[in-house]
Amino acid sequence: MAAAILPLAPVEPVPLPTEPPYPANVSLLPLTTGHLYLRDHQPDDRTRPCLILLHGIGDDGEPLATWCQPLRGHLRCIIPDLRGHGWSSRQASYSLNDYSHDLLTLLDSLQQPAHLFGHSLGGLIAMQVARTHPGKVSSLILEDPPLFHLVDSITSKPHIAAAFSRLHQQRCAAKDHAQLLATMLDEDPERPLEQVRRRCSKHMACDPAVWEAALSNQLQAPTTTAPITCPTTLLQGNPNRGGVIAEGEEGMLQAICPHLQQHLVPECGHNPRYGAMDVIQAHLAG
Repeated sequence: MAAAILPLAPVEPVPLPTEPPYPANVSLLPLTTGHLYLRDHQPDDRTRPCLILLHGIGDDGEPLATWCQPLRGHLRCIIPDLRGHGWSSRQASYSLNDYSHDLLTLLDSLQQPAHLFGHSLGGLIAMQVARTHPGKVSSLILEDPPLFHLVDSITSKPHIAAAFSRLHQQRCAAKDHAQLLATMLDEDPERPLEQVRRRCSKHMACDPAVWEAALSNQLQAPTTTAPITCPTTLLQGNPNRGGVIAEGEEGMLQAICPHLQQHLVPECGHNPRYGAMDVIQAHLAG
């Protein structure tokens, strides 16, 4: 049975200046409607290889921008907020095709192929673009992507569907930031207050329709027989610590990705990058 979805509550968009100056290394990428908010390190150095880092659902690009600092010595690192997340514009639709089209718009603006790093939802987007536009993707690093998008329905992952439904209901029920923060503190009283505040701010900035789209199976991969032909590294978190790829499920990815290199990071959950910087650096150097 599909997870219940509450009606959407009206939510004010996150305010963003529409004219420069923006913070250092920030720009807006125009879309057909609205924009993507980009953190672009070394934007004037067109000689460096590009690495685009894509965050997961309900998050924004700031954690990846902080984490990727060791990679900036030889790469131009570009970290967008996905549509409907963080400082990027809210949109009418949040299908996998929509997210992928935004990434293609960014890749077209670079006028060169790029390495793609995708965490969770970001990994689904990166995979889709690598399958449909292989000439634009130099390589892939997939961080614990939920592979339900390769099967019929998100209900194949009931714990993920339940978590998405809970977050959606939380957000729709909250009248303001203070109410949402109180709810999150009640649900997770052991987590440090500053961590909960950061999560609350990201949750408030995320369009509630993002969760509704995911629960309505709009993140399923469109039918295609195209393989992933570029070098690909899978960083798999420990399912007992929150990783979302169950034992044996990586076979679905191997079926479409003949060059897959799998790395299990047993000490990490859904964010195995924190235990795999050496693997990532070797992939990007290779």
